[in-house]
Amino acid sequence: MEETRARAKALTPTLIVTLLSIVQALCLEVLWSSVREHTFLWEGGIAAVVGWLQVAISFQGIVVLWIVYLGLVVRFVWTPRILDMVVPFILGIFEFVLASLLDPGWLVYWLLTLAGMFVFGTLTNANIFKLVSTLPENREHFDGAAANPRLYGFVSLYGPLAVFVLLILCSAGLVAARGPHSYGAVAGLVLTNLVLVLQFLQVRFYWNRALFHDTTQT
Repeated sequence: MEETRARAKALTPTLIVTLLSIVQALCLEVLWSSVREHTFLWEGGIAAVVGWLQVAISFQGIVVLWIVYLGLVVRFVWTPRILDMVVPFILGIFEFVLASLLDPGWLVYWLLTLAGMFVFGTLTNANIFKLVSTLPENREHFDGAAANPRLYGFVSLYGPLAVFVLLILCSAGLVAARGPHSYGAVAGLVLTNLVLVLQFLQVRFYWNRALFHDTTQT
């Protein structure tokens, strides 16, 4: 049994990264197909601006999700559960929806889907953090400064989540109030792009804190 667990721990990074890379590649293919198929993106006007902002959000979401999962497998060791193998597929479904529904007519529901992806992704990450924090192999990441409960606890995980989701819901509210072909929709999507940038910076902070704590951050 112990030998099987050791083998599973050793294979976890390869399994998750390989699985996620396949899902991400498919999402990028769907996004590219959507860009080619939606002719309004090439016709100019507010609709095209809204559409390209959606494309930017979808692409950023794919990149951020990849970095989040890569950070998990680089920093931590754990015995994979069935849930850990299923989560990338569920996140992939969210990404497929975002990549395919670029029609501004679906924009409110599209933003709600993005908010749902944020919630699901954060909750699954919190579940993994709870598991890996109990394993001696990951002790160094939870000792000293990293053991501060604010780092892996409510403030660090659920605080940013609440802010990000609130901003996305505000964007959806702007679209619902002003319509998908309006400057309000453009403002909402610009705000949502900034949310993804903030998410990327948050992931970068934890990545550097874990891997470059004693060296110059890059």
